[in-house]
Amino acid sequence: MKNNINIALVGINYRSEDPKYDFFSITPHILKACLLNSIYKDNIYTFQFYNDDILKKISKKILACNPTIVGFSSYIWNLETIKKISKILKNHNKEILIVLGGPHVNQGKELILNDRSIDLIVNGEGEITIIELVKSYTKYLKNNSKINFKNSNNIKNIKGISFKNKNQIISTKRNNLVDLNNIPSYILN
Repeated sequence: MKNNINIALVGINYRSEDPKYDFFSITPHILKACLLNSIYKDNIYTFQFYNDDILKKISKKILACNPTIVGFSSYIWNLETIKKISKILKNHNKEILIVLGGPHVNQGKELILNDRSIDLIVNGEGEITIIELVKSYTKYLKNNSKINFKNSNNIKNIKGISFKNKNQIISTKRNNLVDLNNIPSYILN
């Protein structure tokens, strides 16, 4: 199936004074492999930056792919950077869907979702959720404008997300863990 949206999957990595403590997130590449293994074969871009890169440079590179969805791999050390980048992206195009996932987003979902530039977060493992999200969003866009997705029934059917709708945080649950044997290799894809 030809994809009619552009997806940017972004890792903001940690660079320390001692390289042995640097952190590089492979999550954007794993999520891309999951999407490629499903029905989406193109328009998926992965980006890797470091916490000390210039925000405008990061934003400019992401915006160059004209993203419809931007997904960030979020950790405690990069959350404030992601919020700043998200604001720049939303100022450029308020219809970009900004999604955060990662091990720390569940603990602070109220605080994260109070930021108007963040549209939704993925609760727990995102390998299946990203596929459901892209399918649902693509289906929604065929008949609607982007801006009202969070108010639609489409979003409520995606398992494993949280989003804010009229000052209320709505969370959907994913009951089962992902079978790691079903996750495609980002190296082999």
